[in-house]
Amino acid sequence: MIVDKVPWISHEDGPIFCIDVHPDGNRVATCGNDNKIKIWNLQPVLHEPVELDTAIPRVLATLTDHCACVNVARFSRNGKYLASGSDDKVVCIHELRPGPGASMFGSKDAPNIENWKQVQNLRGHDNNVSDLCWSPDDKYVASASLDNLVHIWEAATGRLVHTIRAHKGFVKGVAWDPFNVYLATQGENDGVFIWRVDGWTRIAHITKHLVPNLGCQSFNARPCWSPDGQTLAMAGGFCKPSFTAPLVSRGKWDVEFSFVGHRASITSVRYNPKLFFPRKDPQGEEACPLAAVLSADKQFTVWSPTEKTPLLVGSSVFKGGVMEGAWTPDGHALLLASYDGSVAVCRFSPQELGRVVPEAEVQALFAQLFGDTRARGKVQALAESADLLRMEQELAGPAPEPVRVSKQQSLNSRLGGGGGGGG
Repeated sequence: MIVDKVPWISHEDGPIFCIDVHPDGNRVATCGNDNKIKIWNLQPVLHEPVELDTAIPRVLATLTDHCACVNVARFSRNGKYLASGSDDKVVCIHELRPGPGASMFGSKDAPNIENWKQVQNLRGHDNNVSDLCWSPDDKYVASASLDNLVHIWEAATGRLVHTIRAHKGFVKGVAWDPFNVYLATQGENDGVFIWRVDGWTRIAHITKHLVPNLGCQSFNARPCWSPDGQTLAMAGGFCKPSFTAPLVSRGKWDVEFSFVGHRASITSVRYNPKLFFPRKDPQGEEACPLAAVLSADKQFTVWSPTEKTPLLVGSSVFKGGVMEGAWTPDGHALLLASYDGSVAVCRFSPQELGRVVPEAEVQALFAQLFGDTRARGKVQALAESADLLRMEQELAGPAPEPVRVSKQQSLNSRLGGGGGGGG
């Protein structure tokens, strides 16, 4: 494994709050405190000969449509769009169009090489937008905000189709089930809610190991689904003596395992897009997902559920909390963004993570789990088993009345203690 800092990725030396890799593996987007989204060429990040070639561009585009700090930017599954959320309370959707980009009048940034145009400007939140995610079919965007709400937008039209009002405080993370059945929303005060997307009924409310107000150490508390949809990893957990990322299994919605060992709040969990046969048994039959856990303690860890200790503990890489991470599509590189304004990349050899499960076997697994082998990007809400549906009905209860949080209570900083994290 090789860990490198990427010194030329920067947002005017300010914090970087999100990083996301394009589905084709050729671009990476970052956003930060300079009100900008930058789209970078990923090849110089991954390959030193490309980085040393001065004829190959590093910055592909700079997007300046927001008028305040940009907290999150995510590519759509088909790669044609980029959605972003900001302290200006707006969600923007940009489209990648043919032809060269243009320079903005009066801008000090280099002219855009790629032609990204804003196609939607979604207004409806009353406070900072903290997180967002795309549905697997790219039809919808879910946005979380410090106004205690989650909005569901129709991406093509900009229409607000639904609002989730269950949270009693700041909403800091959202994650759409890769099989388009559930949406997970994570609040600062009240844990995680699981919603069934075909009618927006509440399926579960998870609070175990999620301590109220623990997330105040971090602006982010971003959950993530495993690529097989069987596990949801949550941020902001605590189980003495360490901060944790609790895991719940699909259908049971009970914490059965946690990634442990951090000294400050977990900001985000990001699953590798691939499934792996464990490195201790690469020729075995039991596949598992791998997860990166990112923390305000300036460290990151990479976990396999088959091992009791992390595959990797990343320390002394950053001077500030680790805000977000993103895996490359092949599953062999992890990019990380920090509050200190820097980006690092971890490149793994195949032997270090285990053996990647071939795509044909992955689709066979999905068929076994869901009765359908269609690609996740095309899948509609899949029918679950009758037992699971009965369990959902038993777990679902009446939605609680929301308690509004004043705008004046909006966070003044992104990370407690100036972004440093615990000891």
